[in-house]
Amino acid sequence: MINKKFLLRLIRYIYAKTSPTYHRTIRLLQSTEYLSEESLQQLQFRHLKNMLVHAFEKSHYYRETFRQAGVDPHDMIELDDIQAFPLLTKQQYRDNLDKIMSKDAKKPFLIRMYTGGTTGMPLPLYRHLNDFAREEAFIDYMYLMMGVDPFCKTVYLRGEVGDKKGIYHYVGNFGKTLYLSSHNMTDKNLELYIKLIRDYKPRLMYALPSVAMILAGYLERNHVAPFAGLRWAICPSENLYEFQIKYIQKVLQCQVHTFYGHGEHAVLASRCTKSTMYHVLPLYGYAELIDEDGNLITQEGGLGEIVATSFTNPCCPFIRYRTGDYAIYTAKKCPCGRNYTMWEKIEGRGQAVAIAKNGGRISIGSDLLCTIFDRTYMKIKQFKIEQRRVGELTFQVIPHKNRDMIEIRKFFERVFDEQFPGSFNVKVERLEESDLNQRDKHLYFIQHVECKDATPNE
Repeated sequence: MINKKFLLRLIRYIYAKTSPTYHRTIRLLQSTEYLSEESLQQLQFRHLKNMLVHAFEKSHYYRETFRQAGVDPHDMIELDDIQAFPLLTKQQYRDNLDKIMSKDAKKPFLIRMYTGGTTGMPLPLYRHLNDFAREEAFIDYMYLMMGVDPFCKTVYLRGEVGDKKGIYHYVGNFGKTLYLSSHNMTDKNLELYIKLIRDYKPRLMYALPSVAMILAGYLERNHVAPFAGLRWAICPSENLYEFQIKYIQKVLQCQVHTFYGHGEHAVLASRCTKSTMYHVLPLYGYAELIDEDGNLITQEGGLGEIVATSFTNPCCPFIRYRTGDYAIYTAKKCPCGRNYTMWEKIEGRGQAVAIAKNGGRISIGSDLLCTIFDRTYMKIKQFKIEQRRVGELTFQVIPHKNRDMIEIRKFFERVFDEQFPGSFNVKVERLEESDLNQRDKHLYFIQHVECKDATPNE
């Protein structure tokens, strides 16, 4: 019997690559990528206004909330007018999905999907096949920006690939892609994965940063040679830190790239061959960075939450959607010549913002992770950080060897005492591989405390 997930993926791939929507989108992106800033903004404004007018006329939820806010998209005359429109939270989307959907949408003819559930509550999504064709075009264009061949053989080490027989791999996309399960990366399976990759001879590896680190760590510990012919590793969906880039490059001997996107398809930002800044693709959606009070971030180096309005998926629009992810604003321009909005880096993705004892919000991701590249870190197979209470952090650790837990515990306690003195009580727990959540995307940090509403301990 054919696996339904495999069949759906194959249908989407065939349609995406052969659809007129795919080819039309690619041509549009390539013909507009070096437009002037003013011309890009005019083009973006037309897309933005069209989507807001559509939402106003076809979605009961948006018509109602726009009227309550006293705004009408027909009256928009410039991009900045979007700031008067109401924000949309994940909870509001979840609670009002039926009202948000366009009245023209026919559920039986739509494809239902879910986000990866990084907040612990996955979001249901409805899409047309054309949305997948458009998405495929943007991904291929983004690969070209990074100097990556989008049509090369790829090993895709992400998500679940399995059956009742315990087979965690298959070759799909007409032989173009080797799929390996990132949820079953035991030493025994990694030994098999390495043989499969070596026999398959991919030029590109697609994996989460944490997954790429697990593979690279296994290769180094076991003195395994890198893969001949592997030229690129693309590591999205988590913050990719400089120490990880250097380590993966050293072990796998390939170029390492990343990009920012999410399952909601509301915003997409890519690096290019000329810099490590993120280029926000202007025809994918309209992105803003806002502070806690909803004000637009305009100062150099300012940290803001990413708020996105999608230009696709009219059956279920995302208008001023609060992603829960954060980026650092910059007015710098890239030497590549594209006049896109730029972000210096993605910070925390909303999941690495911890609440200290005094109630302060601290982004612990980069500060912590850039300190743990030492001998003790290599004894950790995987770890997660959870905040269950203000001023307290719990590390859940899978060690390579049980006897290393004492050293690991002392290490984390020391790191936090040095980095954030007096800010947190640190606990370290041993985690079994069988306890891992299959849909958590290998997150470093899981937040159970409401960041904005958190108050200091008495």
